[in-house]
Amino acid sequence: MTTSLLRRPALAALSATFALRVCAIGLTFIQTLALTRVFGAETYGTLSLAISVGALVTLVLSLGMDQVLMRDLARIGPAHARRSDVWQNTLGQTMRAVVPLATVVTLAALCLPAQSGNPAFLAIAGCLPLLLARKFLENWLLGAGKVLRSMLASQIVFPVAITLGAATLLLMPTTADLRAASILYKTATLASVIAALILAAQTIRETLPKQLKSTDLAPLATGRALALVTFGFLASQHIDVLLTGVLSDPTDTALVRVSARVAEMLGLLRMVAVLHYKPRIAAAYGQRNRAALQHQTRALTLIFTASGLPLFAALWIFAEPILSLFGPEFTAAAPVLRLYLIAVALTLLAGPCTLLLTLCDAEKTAARILWAALAVNLILDLILIPVYGAIGCALANIAALATLCVLGIHATRRRTGIDPSFLALLRKDPQ
Repeated sequence: MTTSLLRRPALAALSATFALRVCAIGLTFIQTLALTRVFGAETYGTLSLAISVGALVTLVLSLGMDQVLMRDLARIGPAHARRSDVWQNTLGQTMRAVVPLATVVTLAALCLPAQSGNPAFLAIAGCLPLLLARKFLENWLLGAGKVLRSMLASQIVFPVAITLGAATLLLMPTTADLRAASILYKTATLASVIAALILAAQTIRETLPKQLKSTDLAPLATGRALALVTFGFLASQHIDVLLTGVLSDPTDTALVRVSARVAEMLGLLRMVAVLHYKPRIAAAYGQRNRAALQHQTRALTLIFTASGLPLFAALWIFAEPILSLFGPEFTAAAPVLRLYLIAVALTLLAGPCTLLLTLCDAEKTAARILWAALAVNLILDLILIPVYGAIGCALANIAALATLCVLGIHATRRRTGIDPSFLALLRKDPQ
């Protein structure tokens, strides 16, 4: 089954994507180390908060149209994009809606008073157009099937520029304060955008139509639904820590944060595989090629399951030694970590159900399911955290992700006729 689902070219491409992703993770770690060493905890914390706010604002300003752009280009195919009315309309709606909104918000943010502590937020405000441009350029590349190029600007060039800039500051008489950190961030962002433009130039020339249309508003509705899905994922990553911080003590908050981050290691290869297969699934659906769609889905499910289960066993068995790396007090989080491992494992066994829905014209269904699971998480957190602390938070997370999996599998089967879960791997390959 492995040979039939993951052929040699696919494995080679996936291996290259995985290698680049691992390199990106290493560079991000070095970037974080450089920033904390040069600027200190307080300045780094302020800059990190500003960057997080910028990420959320960029998501809102994009209106989800970057995801629509990627999906439509993958469906149409780069060779046919210039003559496609759908592609012309998607680009036209993007220019008509996103550009004016981003301009107004950026100007409004820049007009805020530059009081003490604001340089980082003003830097983020000034970089909003650059962040949006990079976001759309990378999704343009991803839609054209150029996965590795889509990762280079933000995941390689940006952390390298930050690290080199931080190292340069050590050799200069400049004060390493928040203003210097803000300038460094703006410079690195600009460098990454220039890199994205260079990487995407040929793809843009090959796919940019001679004229743009903006007659059909459907892409904007699709974009809003996709933005809700993305925002839901972001909210789900932070809700446990936020509510534990409010409803329990700092120790429980630390245990939850560390346990959740370690458990996310189960999905390391999943992130890479999704990035690799996303344009392929969109293309298969756009071409109404059910056999290819089913094949890509089963391949993803196999990757999720085969990569996740060995990591699950290792993290479960060695929970205490792994947690002790963070400090002796974190070994108490072992039961919490094991509960989070169960939650993440459920999503791996469920397969790419939410992804399949968002790429197969069922993004509104995906958004409803995701926010229903988020509501379950919120309600149970409010009930369980005051009583059971970190353990209660982890139990709420299991219930929420179980809800997401059950509803997601059911909706995917109903909308596409394809079973995305590991159960499909136990059945004979369809002819």
